[in-house]
Amino acid sequence: MHIITSDTRPFFVGVVEEIAGDEASPSQILRFRLPVNIRRIREVMLVGE
Repeated sequence: MHIITSDTRPFFVGVVEEIAGDEASPSQILRFRLPVNIRRIREVMLVGE
């Protein structure tokens, strides 16, 4: 699963490496790598494959 910004010109933020938690739960923990400076990110959007 890729993570991209939800901007008018979205860019690639990272790749999810692990998802922890029950699939039936409304919240889960995502562990991912950040190839960018996290301080410059305002919001993100998840895109499933």
